[in-house]
Amino acid sequence: MSQLNQNKKQVDLYTWFKLERSLKAFFRAKLNTIPAWASAKGYKTLDDLKETYRERLAFEYSVVQSMGFCGYFLIVADGINYCKSNKIPVGPGRGSASGSLLAYMLRITDVDPIKYDLLFERFLNPDRVSMPDIDTDFSQLHRGKVKEYYTQKYGADKVASIGTFSKLKVRAAIKDIIKSLNVAGSPSESFRLADKVSKTLADADDNVSYAEALKTSEEFRNYMEQYP
Repeated sequence: MSQLNQNKKQVDLYTWFKLERSLKAFFRAKLNTIPAWASAKGYKTLDDLKETYRERLAFEYSVVQSMGFCGYFLIVADGINYCKSNKIPVGPGRGSASGSLLAYMLRITDVDPIKYDLLFERFLNPDRVSMPDIDTDFSQLHRGKVKEYYTQKYGADKVASIGTFSKLKVRAAIKDIIKSLNVAGSPSESFRLADKVSKTLADADDNVSYAEALKTSEEFRNYMEQYP
């Protein structure tokens, strides 16, 4: 356990080191003068604006560090920066992660939350302990390369592919079938037919099987006999 705690401390310190270095580079590259958007927000001096960044980054780091997620952020940043360094298209960041200055400084996202008034608490909240959800879009053509990179660096037993399975209820399934097969002869007519058929089933009937739906609604059964 002491070894685990020591490793965590090292990861936490390394994370803060990277953040401080990134913030200094950001100041040099993009905050030589007060930008127009900052003036519009009421900032009078460049030092005031920089202090906002420092305080926000320190707060976000304290939350991430206290929840034990520093390693997670470093691993995500590692993969995204691999993509950016190897000309693999990767998204600029979407969802609540765009509200994190820490993610912006690690180049996980390309959106400055200070500039656009985005809230960190929508992404990670100490009152709601859950894994931070960073939606990341890699080029479909190069996903294999990204997975291979992670596998080689962290080990095959640390990397896995996941899938999501969902089920369509009766109304949704029938509507999709009618529209995709152009059952009524044309897309527009099939769309109207799909809407009519779905309305023959009440909300309560949508939790039953297809066979049970045939017994529940005579109107639905008639449509199914008309369009077998």
